Amino acid sequence: MSKPDLLKLLEHSYSESERVTLKLRHREVKSRLWRELRPRGFANVTDTTYAEEYDGARYFVHLHKFSGATHFRIHCGIEPLQKDWKVPVLNGPSSDSWLTYDERIDLLGYGLDPESVASCLSGMLLFIDEVYSPWRNAPDSRAELAKVIAWNAQRSENKKMD
Repeated sequence: MSKPDLLKLLEHSYSESERVTLKLRHREVKSRLWRELRPRGFANVTDTTYAEEYDGARYFVHLHKFSGATHFRIHCGIEPLQKDWKVPVLNGPSSDSWLTYDERIDLLGYGLDPESVASCLSGMLLFIDEVYSPWRNAPDSRAELAKVIAWNAQRSENKKMD
């Protein structure tokens, strides 16, 4: 069975009222994460992307949830402040490289139980503290920024030639 079929099966394994509860839990996790990140200097770019300006660049954390899944995947990225493209490049670390699939479900998952929201939020903040923040402060993130700027310049040049 393909992954999309498995996710669809998971989504339909819940009753209608359980699916409503899971949507509420999903929103609550994002809302509580935003309440935690705002005092840390993050801006809410979209309902799934939180960014901060640091050392002349925009660093961001992006949340992703598969349809039917009850856990998040987190991606990080860096981009120049004066950018001329609309889609952020996920060029930083992700929860996939930090956690195994089972660990991601345990740490970044939520369920019908109201306490699962606090557990998921705790896992997200742990990722931000242990993975995102050290990466943001590391010279490697600057190298990623240089790559993004060079890639965007090349893309702009190619568009001019077309």
